Amino acid sequence: MNKEIRDKIITHLSKQSGFINEIKITSEKNKDGINLYYLKTTEFEKKERYGSKYINQAYYYAYDEEGNHVATAFVYVTSPDTIEVDYKTEDEYMNKGNITVLMKEVIREVFDDKVFDMLKTKENGDNTSIKKITLSINPYNLASQRVAEKLGFDDFGYLRLNDYNTMKSENNKTSNY
Repeated sequence: MNKEIRDKIITHLSKQSGFINEIKITSEKNKDGINLYYLKTTEFEKKERYGSKYINQAYYYAYDEEGNHVATAFVYVTSPDTIEVDYKTEDEYMNKGNITVLMKEVIREVFDDKVFDMLKTKENGDNTSIKKITLSINPYNLASQRVAEKLGFDDFGYLRLNDYNTMKSENNKTSNY
């Protein structure tokens, strides 16, 4: 990655909060045939102001080869075994497969790398061991529904670890994951 693109990404992120991890390149290309740059900002085990609930969340940001912000996925722990993901793409980058590419990286990090495991859900609470990802999908947003379908989520917006592992082993040769 050249310095100009890196500086453009860092400038965008300077407006965001949270700890910034390294910038990575997606393992798959979008519909325009380009790999995206992505990174994760995190706010793990942060207490809420008026209680003992912990906020375990991360933002995943995706950028094109020119350093333009194209998509975001917001991931947060909802229970010791579940995370919820909301995603969006910038209007000018819609229908290019950017969300699908970014979400595949998020799912890999959740289920394969276990980046959301061993977090506290509340003070003196259980540690997380994520077994399910949920999505909140607008029933009128057909493009968002199609993304969920491509990624293996069921009609209720759930992707379970067992189903992911089954899909991964079945699609090992076609590399859906």
